[in-house]
Amino acid sequence: SSSTSSSGVSSEGATATSSACAAMSRISSTDLVFDWDREYVYQDELLAVQRTSLEMPSAATAAAADSEATSDSGRSQPCPSPDEQWLLIEFDRPVICPQKSLVIGARLDADIHSNTCRLAFHGRLVEAITDKAYAQSFLPRLKIFKMKFRDGMVERMSDQYTIIGRSLFKKETNIQMFTGLKVSLSTGENGVIEGGFGQSGKFKVRIAGGLATSTVEMLEAAKKEKGKVRDPIKITLSFKRYVNDPAKRMMQ
Repeated sequence: SSSTSSSGVSSEGATATSSACAAMSRISSTDLVFDWDREYVYQDELLAVQRTSLEMPSAATAAAADSEATSDSGRSQPCPSPDEQWLLIEFDRPVICPQKSLVIGARLDADIHSNTCRLAFHGRLVEAITDKAYAQSFLPRLKIFKMKFRDGMVERMSDQYTIIGRSLFKKETNIQMFTGLKVSLSTGENGVIEGGFGQSGKFKVRIAGGLATSTVEMLEAAKKEKGKVRDPIKITLSFKRYVNDPAKRMMQ
């Protein structure tokens, strides 16, 4: 794709480590500089401008644009075409990677008699790594994240500012790790997880602005019907998780 580019992990004239890395930028931009302060969305594959996917089974990509985000249960968000894509390549053994050189990826194991193009991607090398301990010294600097989504339901209302939720966590989950994270209700309100409720994975959510009158009426009606609601109110938790963060922290 002409909209993508690649950057390898080695300095000009240097040899990359046995697990060297590479990133991608526009093929025509030989003076492009990788922005280490910017956040990048993790991709499982390279995205083409036409919003289709080009398979890259052995490489992980990160796009400097919104990308598909999949929840623990498989729910996904729309995946717009990114303006830039960056590829991190880890080699099995040291290779020579001159800075700003052209990088081409091909599937050499593909059938040469099939009527398909074996080229997977191409771009410019913009960064290089020579540190053998790059997994500890280099990778944590890359702000590549995945969006995570979890869905639960409102069980009942304690008062106009507090609700009890369920089905967001498993019984054995340490809900203390999620305390303070923001959640949203399908009825439009936003709240913060205050902590667990009981021992079955239920939790309390504080709604600072209070529940809307219509939401209160829905929950009161559900209470009269002993929880039998045709359209239960959904609670959604969304957060970022950086793929190279050893602490696996959740950020919003």
